[in-house]
Order: sequence, then structure tokens, then C-alpha cells
Amino acid sequence: MERLSLLYRHISPLVSFERENQSVVIKLNRPRSQNAINYDMFISMTNILSENSGKIIIFGSTSENFFSAGEDFNPSSESRLRIPEIYRTEIMMMHIINHEKLTLSIMQGITSGAGCALATACKFRISTESTSFSTTENSLGLVPDSGMGYFYSHMPNKALGLYLMLTGDNLNGPDCYWAKISTHYISNMMIKQVIQEIILKNDLEGCLKKYSMVPEKSQCKVLKNVEEINEIFGLVENIEELLQRLKNVKSEFGSMVLNRIRKLCPLSVYVSLRVFKFCASREYKVCLEKDFGIMMQMVMRRSYNYSTAIKEKFIDKNAGRVLWYPSTLEEVTQEMIETILKNPEGPHLTLPSLSY
Repeated sequence: MERLSLLYRHISPLVSFERENQSVVIKLNRPRSQNAINYDMFISMTNILSENSGKIIIFGSTSENFFSAGEDFNPSSESRLRIPEIYRTEIMMMHIINHEKLTLSIMQGITSGAGCALATACKFRISTESTSFSTTENSLGLVPDSGMGYFYSHMPNKALGLYLMLTGDNLNGPDCYWAKISTHYISNMMIKQVIQEIILKNDLEGCLKKYSMVPEKSQCKVLKNVEEINEIFGLVENIEELLQRLKNVKSEFGSMVLNRIRKLCPLSVYVSLRVFKFCASREYKVCLEKDFGIMMQMVMRRSYNYSTAIKEKFIDKNAGRVLWYPSTLEEVTQEMIETILKNPEGPHLTLPSLSY
């Protein structure tokens, strides 16, 4: 393949970039951090996308073990003035990816947080037998963002989308296929051949159809509980109603989910439901703009929960429960929720309309 990295400015070595015929292959290349995406990587991918509009864009990894473990951002090490630019770049990248018509993500191995947002911004998405897909932002004092509220709220099974939005449960490859998170299921051993054939034939849809398989439903990990998920999370109006449903279920699964939600950041849980309901009737671009404002609140303006979670889980490596504020779901007020959603102090983001 023709390597063009040196022809573009700001292309990080953490992003592998190759182009041949009408295809561009972008591979995340940060194995020591499980491809956690940092600011330079967001800039690099945005620049590559901007120079290759209209081509087949394939997102993958240099490792079969992980697509991306999420975003690499430590609020204690970043200037407050730089936070808006970091998220502006991330959101703009998702906006560009979603606008392109021939985009493919290959979700091999760990796919989490911003990795999920990147993957689901693509029109075509491959899951494999090694896929591990989860959005765990509610356990970090954040909410699933960068388009995940839109994606979950527009899934065919809305109850399942809300369940994933709130709990961050981990799906395997067959789960992703049957939940319509992935559009195709292909064996790990065939991925390289699929990419090569797409490049050679310049036929994304045809090649995906040729190699795609249908995994057995019995292989699903999360969807084995889909009937209970539908019963509990279907048409939920508010968190109070959800908690009451979970208490009434009287099943092992219901108790597990209730305990799981109780351990998450209470404010994040409430905001996540509101984001889900907001995004259900909006287009992707509007949802991205909303996500930006929410992140400005939760990462910059009112960042106690996020900063505390990062310190406890990743710096001090404390396995105990994070001391959230407020500490329980019952203590969350409407004023707290509305402040996060409205982002009164700003900054705000208006994304441009894109055209070919």
C-alpha cells in the first residue's frame, strides 16, 4: 500500500494510515494503552478524513485484542482552556465520519467508550468472536457521549438501548450482531482477507455480504436476558419508575441490575436517561452538539464526580466504591440535572453542515 503519512501535517505515529485505490485504512496504533484515543489521535484522524472524503474509510486496529479502550483524558493533567478544544475535535471527527457514506469499523476485541462512539458513527460495523463492547461512562461520573445517546435511542430495540445506556453492560460479538450494533459478523481469521478484497474490488457492501456469518443466538451473553430487559426498560419515563420496576421483578437478573445501577454515579444515571429521551427524536448532528455541552459541564464546570472516579480507579487503584456527589439516586435534584443539560456557562458548539 502507498503510505501517505508524511504528506499530511499532524498525523500521529499512534495512527497508522494507508491508502490504495479508493480505500483508506486507518488503524489505531497505541497498544500499550489498548488504543485509548488521545487528542493527537483525534486530530490525526480528522485530518485524514478531511483529505479523503468520498472514499471507502476503514477503521481498525494494529492489534486483534482491542479496537479502542476509550478516550485518554486526565483532567488533572490538561489545562482547563484545552478541554473545549479536545472535545470539539472529537465531536467534529464523529460528525465527519457519520456524514461519509462508505465507512466501516472493525470491532475486534475491547471496544469501549469513545471506541464505541467511533465504531457506531460508521455506516457499516463488524463484530467478531472476540468483540467486547461497552459504554461504562456512568461508572466514571460521565454519560455515554459523542453520539452514543443517538445510537442507543435509535436502536430497533429501544428498551435494550436504554439498558446499555444506563448500565454499561458488556456485549460480545453475537450480542452486537443480534442487537444490530454491528451490521455484520465476521470471523477474526477472515478480517485481513476482507480488507484486502474491499481494497481490490472497491466494493464495500459486496465484500461484507460475502464474508458475513450469522452467529448462533445461544452464543449471546446479554441478549439471553432480553425478555426481562424489555419488561424492565421498555417505555421508562423516569429513574424512579425504573427503580420500582427493578424492585418488583423479584428475579436474579433484576436484583443484579438494581445493584449495578446503585453503584454508578447517581447524577450520571439521571442525565443519561434524559439524554436518551432527548436524542430519540433528534438527528445525529443535534445530539453531538448536546453531548458537547454536557461534557463541558461534567468534565470542566462540575467535574467532581469525574475527577474523583479517575483518581480512585486509575491513579490510586482503589477497588472500593467511589464517593459520588450526590451520593445516592434519591439525592439527585432536577436543578442538578437541568444545569448539566443546559450548560449555562458554556462554551457551546454549533457543528457546520457538511457537503461533498
